[in-house]
Amino acid sequence: MALLVVGATLLLGLAALLRAPVCVRLDLDTGADSRRLRWQVRWLRLTWCSDRSRRTARGRRDGRTRVAKPRRRRRGAGVPPRLRAALSTPGLLRRAGRLLRQLLVVLRPAEFEASVRLGLDDPASTGVVAGAALAITAAWPCSYRLRVQPEFDEPVLAARAHAAWSIAPGTLLWPVVSFLAAPVVWRAGWAAWKAPSTGTYN
Repeated sequence: MALLVVGATLLLGLAALLRAPVCVRLDLDTGADSRRLRWQVRWLRLTWCSDRSRRTARGRRDGRTRVAKPRRRRRGAGVPPRLRAALSTPGLLRRAGRLLRQLLVVLRPAEFEASVRLGLDDPASTGVVAGAALAITAAWPCSYRLRVQPEFDEPVLAARAHAAWSIAPGTLLWPVVSFLAAPVVWRAGWAAWKAPSTGTYN
């Protein structure tokens, strides 16, 4: 009887933890000279936060810019045989797409607000992009706000954004568990297990 009570208590505690929402806040401020990113995660009584800022290449005092080195392509780089065998399983990509749609619904921000200053080299292109952005926001939820300020005089890209999420861990756990329990995922895992670990890459 005691074990039954302890087990029921643990299950109730686990259910309460999975239903406790994780609150995430994100603030981004980018300009011509600096960038600042602040985020905060709260769950129960635990809090994690960070506030980072850095100067961009344009805002550095020495005026130097980093030159990206070209990446060397390794010989034999390609899709491994086991991954290729798993991806070739009929129905796996469709099931993965369903999982992605479910996660996007769960991870949708509860609040979103952004202000963007946009200017391209061509004033006509600036107007087209700004108009397209405003047309897209017309289909957004009422809690989402996006303000686009076109700049026709000079090329510029600066933005301020704020987003907030409130997600219960259980809502993320269920789509993942149902995906891993799907027969097509098991067939893909079995196909990857039977495939050779090494082989000729495309």
